[in-house]
This record gives sequence, structure tokens and C-alpha cells, in this order.
Amino acid sequence: MQHGSDGGGWVWVVWDDSGRHLAGSARTYERHATCRASYDRFRATIAELVYAGPELWGE
Repeated sequence: MQHGSDGGGWVWVVWDDSGRHLAGSARTYERHATCRASYDRFRATIAELVYAGPELWGE
């Protein structure tokens, strides 16, 4: 989590080991706790998608 590029609010960002941007919050959050909750929801969703079949992702 970090402050947004405009200096106001909080955003979350996910990078891979090489520093490539993989995902990020679609908006800024006024409170750190709200941003953290959004990030936690994102991670929970990704964990569920691991078990998704090709009908979700295509082949």
C-alpha cells in the first residue's frame, strides 16, 4: 500500500519479483484501513480463481 500518485489517498499495487506491475486498485481510498480491506478482498478473489476452469479464462 502506498499513497496515490496525486499525493492524496491510498492505493494498493501488486508487482512480480522482477518489478513488473501486475495489478492495482482501480481508485484511491481515503483511509488506509479501507484500502487494506480492498486489497484483502482482491487476494481472496484470486485464491478462488485458482480453481476456476477454462470456461472462465478460455483455452
